[in-house]
Amino acid sequence: MAQEIVLTRFQPYRVPNLFQWSNDGDIAIINNNNNVVVLESTPVSLNPDIHKIHALTDLLVLKRNVLNPSPLLYLQRHQTYDDDVNITDTVMEPQPVSIRWSSKGFSKDQRSQLAVLYNNLQLYIFETGNWNCSLHVNSAIHQLDLEHVTRLPDIQRSRITGFSWAPLVDDVRLDDHHFMAISNGKGEIKLFELFSDKIDVKITIELPSVAGTLEWSPWIQSQGRLVSYLTAITRDNSIHVIKVCLETDGRLISDGQLKQISKKYRGLHANSKWYNWDGKLTFFIVFTKSLKAFVFDSDQISHFELDLQSPLFFHDFELYRMDGLLKLILVESSGDYIRTEFSPAEGFANFEHLNFMINEPTAEDPLYKQLYKIQKMLVQSADPQKLLIAGISMDPTSNVFGILYTKHKLASPVFAKSLAYWKVYFNIVPLRSVKTMELGKLVDYFSGSVINELLPLQYSGSLITQIISMYSLRNKNLYKEFESRIQNLTPFLKNKSNDKSLTTFSQHLRYHLFKDTYVQSLRFLNWFKMDKNNELIQIAARLIITFITDNKITLSNPVDEFILQSFNLISGLNLLPQKDNVVLHNFQHNIDESFDFTNHTSCSSLYSITSKEGHVWSRCAITLLPILSTNIIKDPISGLVALNDFSDYIQSEHQCILVPILQQVCSVSLFTGGTFVS
Repeated sequence: MAQEIVLTRFQPYRVPNLFQWSNDGDIAIINNNNNVVVLESTPVSLNPDIHKIHALTDLLVLKRNVLNPSPLLYLQRHQTYDDDVNITDTVMEPQPVSIRWSSKGFSKDQRSQLAVLYNNLQLYIFETGNWNCSLHVNSAIHQLDLEHVTRLPDIQRSRITGFSWAPLVDDVRLDDHHFMAISNGKGEIKLFELFSDKIDVKITIELPSVAGTLEWSPWIQSQGRLVSYLTAITRDNSIHVIKVCLETDGRLISDGQLKQISKKYRGLHANSKWYNWDGKLTFFIVFTKSLKAFVFDSDQISHFELDLQSPLFFHDFELYRMDGLLKLILVESSGDYIRTEFSPAEGFANFEHLNFMINEPTAEDPLYKQLYKIQKMLVQSADPQKLLIAGISMDPTSNVFGILYTKHKLASPVFAKSLAYWKVYFNIVPLRSVKTMELGKLVDYFSGSVINELLPLQYSGSLITQIISMYSLRNKNLYKEFESRIQNLTPFLKNKSNDKSLTTFSQHLRYHLFKDTYVQSLRFLNWFKMDKNNELIQIAARLIITFITDNKITLSNPVDEFILQSFNLISGLNLLPQKDNVVLHNFQHNIDESFDFTNHTSCSSLYSITSKEGHVWSRCAITLLPILSTNIIKDPISGLVALNDFSDYIQSEHQCILVPILQQVCSVSLFTGGTFVS
């Protein structure tokens, strides 16, 4: 069992999707005292000389950020997370009711942003890092109404009742487009593209009544274009679906047809989510006593329903795929636990209703075993306690369960039980047990799961560190076996510099540095010994040099010239003539440094470079420029550093071509996949 993270002065709010993981490993939790708490994970460097399994909390530096939307609208509650609490209440404080992370790349630092909907029907987007409110969506919608000369502003149109981010687009030509759907008090659904300071409405669809929940499906390829579905659950629990297509030029289109797939239902809607089963999109929805599934296959919809045989409110609902089956679990706070299996062809099977307070584990179910183990430890302690589940959530790669729970004494009076919520525990449960796997099967699992899911920018380094450490992957035999397997992959750079499907330089680099299986495998192996840095930078150098020379691009700026000479030397291709006097001017210090690229000893290292004046400078891990500034960012896993501000060398972005491209492409580390930290 991993070490628990304890959240003090914390009271979870009983809503669906109480807490959610981001693609960067951050965790957002709705707190019942009128705010959202973010556990921001910062990757911590691994020491390759230490061989032990680390718990999750050993590898996380947790920063607890309390998000409040706007002090101009409401007097907010202020709270610190130590023994001293300063709380100021007002009558009309807004309560967060829904939280969702965007896909990666929306913020300036290419990380996910958090959208929070409050019970006053206001939707705010918070920027990662400083956690300031970057966009008030209601105000942006109202501003569009004011600019629309053919109609008067309607207050119901700017009241948001539900929202959903569009999922990540797995296409380098489209991953700069970020979409959101909202439902408003006028019974409309609006699909719009988000920019840093505004929105652009693309599609508006009328609903028969106001929707309280929206769920946007993953994108799938269909007839040469990306297709997804947006479901809307209205207040009478009827379910409507809209088909949405994304063209290669970034246009979002829809035929505007609203299809009702389920009539109104008297049960209470608890939770819902989509799942992509090899191109067959399935929508699951949980009501008070019913679990429904709708399978979308080439516009044909199949419907399955499972009677939960219980009046309990199962708002915590997760699903994952294992052994060729989709497994679903529903957890109620007091210990009731339902598990079942699903296939698109046969529907639901193997229904079980258990209680981890009573029933011993009888099947291979890591989450149930962990909950049962925690409860057993609490009951057998000197001061017997009961476990109450506050929420469960699976990380986006479906490898780790996160669980929030509280403990209270069995003999406590009723009023004391509510006080127990002021201390909440967070823990993780790995989905697969390494002890039951053979070495070869473990390699197969990681080559198929981690390489294809974790490393292509799905996570910052922190969560990869956690998973690698939990599975004890710093095993020398495992490293050797995995290293031997990747030798069979297609050699890198074979006929790739002329790939006609990549239309821009940045897309070309991003695709091959973060999508190519061979590069991903090298980056994965780099976690073991940090011995692949030179090979990775050489691959990047060859990509840059071959693209520049093949397309006959001329770069005249001294900074571009320095970067190009550096990559030309490191690539080993020598496609450009090596220059013996490249001069860089540093505007901050008003000094010139000159470099001789015919001297391979002084200029060929990734880590440092020696000028003709005899000065030795550390090099930027993104651009290879010498670092003369203290304004740097660091890849905490590899220890490599990069410039955070290039104003020492560039007074205007238009003066340099390569720096902004490399900054955009390498917003995460080429060497580890981790997020740079300041």
